[in-house]
Amino acid sequence: FLERDCVLALATKLSPEGMERCNVIFSDIERKAREDMELMEGGVELLRLLGEMGLRKAVLTRNLERNVEFMSDMYVNSMALDSSSAGVDGDGDGVEGDSTEPIFHPIVARDTKSNPTNE
Repeated sequence: FLERDCVLALATKLSPEGMERCNVIFSDIERKAREDMELMEGGVELLRLLGEMGLRKAVLTRNLERNVEFMSDMYVNSMALDSSSAGVDGDGDGVEGDSTEPIFHPIVARDTKSNPTNE
């Protein structure tokens, strides 16, 4: 194995038992990361401003897309709470414009699929 190989790809080269153990470890790491995830100070205001300006937003990351979706949900929920506590009119989702439009688009910069065992 090369030192810079992605651990998700390396896990697929293990025995079935090794792959199962890795999946348990990866799931635990992801769960802990989601539990510890915090929104950046000023992030809600920045997203709201960019939305008001009509600009599309994206997140460039090497993280897994499902974790980016989790973060997006955190921002949407926070923006909805801010809007309702401030008495802002609207649909209550705290997101300007079309409610079907994601708050930002994930751009995952990795060669490995989120789950390399799924073809």
